[in-house]
Amino acid sequence: MVQLWYRNATCHIIGGLFLIGEDMVSKYCQSCKGTDNLKANSKQTLKDGTQKTYYLCRDCNTVLKRRYRKTQHGKAVTYGAIRRSQERTRNKVRARRMVMHHIQNGNIRKPDNCSRCPNENVEAHHEDYSYALDVIWLCRRCHADLHAKVGKLHKTAI
Repeated sequence: MVQLWYRNATCHIIGGLFLIGEDMVSKYCQSCKGTDNLKANSKQTLKDGTQKTYYLCRDCNTVLKRRYRKTQHGKAVTYGAIRRSQERTRNKVRARRMVMHHIQNGNIRKPDNCSRCPNENVEAHHEDYSYALDVIWLCRRCHADLHAKVGKLHKTAI
């Protein structure tokens, strides 16, 4: 336990907690001791069974992550995550490129209005990415509403 003064009050630092007086408790960064934009970085279970949480501010966390990504293990983990993400989204990218290609060649004509409202700025929505050219033309608001409804349906089905 470290005792110090903060704004004319006695403070104690105990395991990542910044105690001011007797009743005020706040968290602080393990690296720079700041109290803004904190994120729980790691947890450690102590011998008595309690958990001690270590916090880092956003800037210190960014520095730590950048340093980790430069290591051999960090490069391998990052590369693996990128590859997995590309494999998951391969059909999406292919479908989007195919629609864009057909629009540029004039095979598909982009409509003037949204299919649900009179808004003129439209974008393509794919119900199924395996049918790349089967799209619904929606404005940004209707497209977001549709995805919000689909998201709720998926959450209730699980």
